[in-house]
Formats: sequence, structure tokens, C-alpha cells
Amino acid sequence: MIGALMRLSGSKVMSSIAAAYVEIIRNTPFLVQIYIVYFGLPSVGIRISEMTAAACFCSLTGTMS
Repeated sequence: MIGALMRLSGSKVMSSIAAAYVEIIRNTPFLVQIYIVYFGLPSVGIRISEMTAAACFCSLTGTMS
């Protein structure tokens, strides 16, 4: 919802950010995105549990499996 509002806003910067987010999510495989959330976040110092990583991933991609 926020992405759609950003995309429809008159601001070129907000629209570009929303478009870039959509393209990144659409053009990377599902499994690669899970690996980035699960292994990438701890490598930059963000330590989270497995369930929290899964919840973050599902909320970022809009999947509920």
C-alpha cells in the first residue's frame, strides 16, 4: 500500500524508490531473497531469529505461505 502511494505521488524521488523496490523484488528469485534476509542481515550486524527473518521476508515481499 505504501509502495503504491509512493508510486502515485508527484515526487520523482519517491516514485523512483518505489519503482526500484518493485523491480528488485520481481527480478530476484524467491530463494535468493530468503538467503539475503537470513544470512545477509547477520553479516551486517543485525541478529534475528529464524522466525523473525521469515516474518520480515514475508512482509517485504507480500507473500504469506
